[in-house]
Amino acid sequence: MEIHELKLAVTEEGINGLLAAYLPEDASVENLRVRITPAGVHVLGDYPTVFGKVPFETHWEMRVNAGLLHARLVALQVSGTPGNMFRTMVLGLIQEALGSGEGVQLEHETLRIDVDTVARSKNVFLRCNLRAVRCEAGRLLLEAGRD
Repeated sequence: MEIHELKLAVTEEGINGLLAAYLPEDASVENLRVRITPAGVHVLGDYPTVFGKVPFETHWEMRVNAGLLHARLVALQVSGTPGNMFRTMVLGLIQEALGSGEGVQLEHETLRIDVDTVARSKNVFLRCNLRAVRCEAGRLLLEAGRD
């Protein structure tokens, strides 16, 4: 299957529904949710510690490069304050959660997502030809297809 022309709007509600359905019960974060703004994708949640739950928010800039979806971590807040000293720890947790997941790699502070490989790992054989991504309030717009 190959996409020749596609414009897809993915809503926050849709993404949050998938998170609720597929996030493992033993995940190291709680209350995980996504908010989409024109500035990018924000992932929010709570990280349980012995001192209580610590709220966090990450901000990711989205772009397409060579057919891959790139999500670059541009900001991190922990308990409402800049969390730069936790950046390495958060990226390590993300890397650990990804494991050897097919089609998603963390390189420096950027998640590189190969939609075709992710789909193939779920037995969906697809050539996406991803061309563009744009963030709007409450939704992510994806364009795919051959030039």
